[in-house]
Amino acid sequence: MRKFAFYTLAFLALVLLPVAAHAQLFAQGFESDTAGWFNQGNGSIARVPSGFSTSGGYADGISSASGSYQARLHVDPAANFGNAGNPQCAPGSKDCIGPYTDWNANFAASRFPTGGVETSVDIYLDADFAATHKDYRFDWDSALNDSTGQFLQDYAFNVGTGEPNDPCVESGLASSNAHFVIAASTGIFRSGASPEDGTHSPQCISASGWYTFQHVFKPDGNGDLEVDMTIINKQTGALAATWTLHPTCQAPQSLGLCTEGQPLPVTAVGGNAYGWFANQEIDQLAIDNTTLATLEPQSRKDCKQGGWRTFSNPVFKDFTACVAYVDQHED
Repeated sequence: MRKFAFYTLAFLALVLLPVAAHAQLFAQGFESDTAGWFNQGNGSIARVPSGFSTSGGYADGISSASGSYQARLHVDPAANFGNAGNPQCAPGSKDCIGPYTDWNANFAASRFPTGGVETSVDIYLDADFAATHKDYRFDWDSALNDSTGQFLQDYAFNVGTGEPNDPCVESGLASSNAHFVIAASTGIFRSGASPEDGTHSPQCISASGWYTFQHVFKPDGNGDLEVDMTIINKQTGALAATWTLHPTCQAPQSLGLCTEGQPLPVTAVGGNAYGWFANQEIDQLAIDNTTLATLEPQSRKDCKQGGWRTFSNPVFKDFTACVAYVDQHED
């Protein structure tokens, strides 16, 4: 793991995100444990039952996004898990380092899956909490390695509770602090990113509920990396916010694999490094259903037991066609 160191979307309310089929590499819905997730810095993770009470705190008594359990992220300014705690952690003003998952790959994944890969997590956004806690932030970061297995780059949803003069209020999309402002960028922490940064298309969510935060990493038409970042209302399936990033090669992570400042070629990209709440200032933030999945079959096993039927891009007419595709694209 690396060292810790406005757009109006009302028209999207009726747009439903198409269901993407894929081969799952990691799934943790917290039904039996929190395996694959780790305490870090000022943050810890705990499995709790659906309806868990926070005694009037964040997302009090909510049902899980699915199943009978969910996870809660606890913030302790005095904690120092992994010797990575920020001693200045202060929710609402200073970074608090949060938990992470290594996707069961031990940070070393060096192969970018054929066709691309998707990560997602369900996060509960509590507008009532936002109304009384201005500028409380979290960064949900799904990072990639390069093709040598070393850290490449962060790709983060930068999320914050509302403030009186934030872009949502100024644009008329919100009339009070009871909302979340969200941007998407390659930056993390208060020093490196802000949900209100106008250069990163801040977007607004005012309704409480479960939302799926999704990263899709795939080649664009030129063979460079494209990162599609979306937020989907879990209850309705409606698209709540979306961004598309076209990252550039950055030193020192480039390691001679690409040209600094130029589009980042997929040939320089490796596997998923980690999913990390890099800054996590909201005590009892609720999460559920963390997944990592490829967009296309990566092995013959993915085609078996009807697996060939689950893929939508490409679509296979039968098991044999799926296997032929895998054989054609294997390294």
